[in-house]
Amino acid sequence: MSSRKLETELVSISCPELRRAGLFVEGKSKLLRWSDGTCVLVRGGEYCLEFDGMQVPLSYTPANLGGRRPWMLCPECDTMRARLFLDEGAWQCRICAEVRYATPRIKPERRPHVQIARIDQQLTWARRPWQARVLLAKRARLEAKLKAMR
Repeated sequence: MSSRKLETELVSISCPELRRAGLFVEGKSKLLRWSDGTCVLVRGGEYCLEFDGMQVPLSYTPANLGGRRPWMLCPECDTMRARLFLDEGAWQCRICAEVRYATPRIKPERRPHVQIARIDQQLTWARRPWQARVLLAKRARLEAKLKAMR
Protein backbone atom coordinates (compact mmCIF):
# COMPACT_ATOMS: atom_id res chain seq x y z
CA MET A 1 0.00 0.00 0.00
CA SER A 2 1.35 3.40 -0.97
CA SER A 3 2.01 6.08 1.63
CA ARG A 4 1.01 8.74 -0.86
CA LYS A 5 -1.92 10.92 0.20
CA LEU A 6 -5.15 11.43 -1.72
CA GLU A 7 -5.82 14.94 -3.01
CA THR A 8 -9.01 15.03 -0.94
CA GLU A 9 -7.05 14.48 2.28
CA LEU A 10 -4.99 17.70 1.99
CA VAL A 11 -5.80 21.40 1.99
CA SER A 12 -5.04 23.00 -1.38
CA ILE A 13 -5.20 26.41 -2.99
CA SER A 14 -5.31 27.33 -6.68
CA CYS A 15 -4.51 30.45 -8.66
CA PRO A 16 -8.15 30.91 -9.78
CA GLU A 17 -9.29 30.80 -6.13
CA LEU A 18 -6.63 33.35 -5.19
CA ARG A 19 -7.65 35.58 -8.11
CA ARG A 20 -11.32 35.49 -7.01
CA ALA A 21 -10.16 36.50 -3.52
CA GLY A 22 -8.31 39.46 -5.08
CA LEU A 23 -4.94 38.40 -3.68
CA PHE A 24 -2.74 39.20 -6.69
CA VAL A 25 -2.72 42.83 -5.56
CA GLU A 26 0.13 44.27 -3.50
CA GLY A 27 -0.77 44.77 0.15
CA LYS A 28 -4.07 42.83 0.13
CA SER A 29 -4.45 40.12 2.77
CA LYS A 30 -7.17 37.67 3.63
CA LEU A 31 -7.77 34.83 6.07
CA LEU A 32 -8.74 31.72 4.11
CA ARG A 33 -10.66 28.92 5.85
CA TRP A 34 -11.27 25.34 4.82
CA SER A 35 -14.03 22.97 5.92
CA ASP A 36 -11.59 20.90 8.01
CA GLY A 37 -10.90 23.94 10.22
CA THR A 38 -7.59 24.93 8.65
CA CYS A 39 -7.05 28.70 8.51
CA VAL A 40 -4.26 30.41 6.57
CA LEU A 41 -3.49 34.12 6.43
CA VAL A 42 -2.52 35.02 2.86
CA ARG A 43 -0.77 38.30 2.10
CA GLY A 44 -1.06 39.18 -1.55
CA GLY A 45 1.42 40.64 -3.94
CA GLU A 46 2.05 40.90 -7.64
CA TYR A 47 5.21 38.76 -7.62
CA CYS A 48 5.05 36.88 -4.32
CA LEU A 49 2.39 35.52 -1.95
CA GLU A 50 2.92 34.88 1.73
CA PHE A 51 1.07 31.96 3.34
CA ASP A 52 1.38 32.28 7.15
CA GLY A 53 4.94 33.58 6.73
CA MET A 54 5.99 31.15 3.96
CA GLN A 55 6.94 32.96 0.74
CA VAL A 56 5.59 31.56 -2.54
CA PRO A 57 6.91 33.35 -5.66
CA LEU A 58 4.62 34.01 -8.61
CA SER A 59 5.32 33.80 -12.31
CA TYR A 60 3.16 34.90 -15.25
CA THR A 61 2.56 33.65 -18.78
CA PRO A 62 0.67 35.45 -21.55
CA ALA A 63 -3.04 34.57 -21.72
CA ASN A 64 -4.66 33.68 -25.04
CA LEU A 65 -7.07 36.63 -25.10
CA GLY A 66 -4.63 39.18 -23.70
CA GLY A 67 -3.45 39.85 -20.21
CA ARG A 68 -1.46 37.31 -18.25
CA ARG A 69 -2.03 34.18 -16.24
CA PRO A 70 -0.50 33.81 -12.77
CA TRP A 71 1.29 30.66 -11.62
CA MET A 72 2.66 29.81 -8.19
CA LEU A 73 6.22 28.48 -8.09
CA CYS A 74 6.50 25.36 -5.93
CA PRO A 75 8.87 26.20 -3.06
CA GLU A 76 10.37 22.68 -3.27
CA CYS A 77 11.03 22.16 -7.01
CA ASP A 78 10.57 25.72 -8.38
CA THR A 79 8.13 24.66 -11.14
CA MET A 80 5.07 26.67 -12.19
CA ARG A 81 1.90 25.23 -10.69
CA ALA A 82 -1.74 26.32 -10.62
CA ARG A 83 -2.41 24.43 -7.36
CA LEU A 84 -0.37 23.87 -4.21
CA PHE A 85 -1.11 21.50 -1.34
CA LEU A 86 -0.47 22.07 2.37
CA ASP A 87 1.44 18.99 3.56
CA GLU A 88 3.11 18.82 6.98
CA GLY A 89 3.16 22.61 7.32
CA ALA A 90 4.66 23.33 3.88
CA TRP A 91 3.03 24.33 0.60
CA GLN A 92 4.07 21.98 -2.20
CA CYS A 93 3.00 20.93 -5.67
CA ARG A 94 1.29 17.58 -6.24
CA ILE A 95 4.54 15.87 -7.24
CA CYS A 96 6.60 17.09 -4.24
CA ALA A 97 3.79 16.34 -1.76
CA GLU A 98 3.33 12.90 -3.38
CA VAL A 99 -0.39 13.42 -3.86
CA ARG A 100 -2.44 10.98 -5.89
CA TYR A 101 -5.86 11.53 -7.38
CA ALA A 102 -8.85 9.69 -5.97
CA THR A 103 -10.58 9.12 -9.34
CA PRO A 104 -8.41 6.20 -10.58
CA ARG A 105 -9.32 4.32 -7.39
CA ILE A 106 -13.04 4.49 -8.20
CA LYS A 107 -14.49 1.52 -10.04
CA PRO A 108 -15.52 2.46 -13.60
CA GLU A 109 -19.20 1.65 -12.96
CA ARG A 110 -19.23 4.08 -9.97
CA ARG A 111 -17.53 7.01 -11.77
CA PRO A 112 -20.73 8.47 -13.28
CA HIS A 113 -22.30 8.58 -9.79
CA VAL A 114 -19.26 10.39 -8.42
CA GLN A 115 -19.24 12.80 -11.37
CA ILE A 116 -22.94 13.59 -10.87
CA ALA A 117 -22.33 14.29 -7.18
CA ARG A 118 -19.44 16.60 -8.12
CA ILE A 119 -21.64 18.44 -10.64
CA ASP A 120 -24.37 18.85 -8.01
CA GLN A 121 -21.77 20.41 -5.72
CA GLN A 122 -20.58 22.75 -8.48
CA LEU A 123 -24.16 23.82 -9.20
CA THR A 124 -24.36 25.32 -5.71
CA TRP A 125 -21.71 27.92 -6.59
CA ALA A 126 -22.43 28.44 -10.31
CA ARG A 127 -22.89 32.20 -10.51
CA ARG A 128 -23.82 32.71 -14.12
CA PRO A 129 -26.73 31.11 -15.99
CA TRP A 130 -24.46 29.73 -18.72
CA GLN A 131 -22.35 27.92 -16.08
CA ALA A 132 -25.45 26.22 -14.71
CA ARG A 133 -26.60 25.29 -18.26
CA VAL A 134 -23.23 23.67 -19.04
CA LEU A 135 -23.25 21.71 -15.78
CA LEU A 136 -26.87 20.60 -16.25
CA ALA A 137 -26.05 19.41 -19.79
CA LYS A 138 -23.10 17.36 -18.45
CA ARG A 139 -25.35 15.94 -15.75
CA ALA A 140 -27.99 14.92 -18.32
CA ARG A 141 -25.33 13.15 -20.44
CA LEU A 142 -24.08 11.24 -17.39
CA GLU A 143 -27.61 10.23 -16.39
CA ALA A 144 -28.23 8.95 -19.94
CA LYS A 145 -24.97 7.00 -19.72
CA LEU A 146 -26.10 5.47 -16.42
CA LYS A 147 -29.46 4.54 -17.89
CA ALA A 148 -27.73 2.85 -20.84
CA MET A 149 -25.48 0.87 -18.46
CA ARG A 150 -28.47 -0.68 -16.64
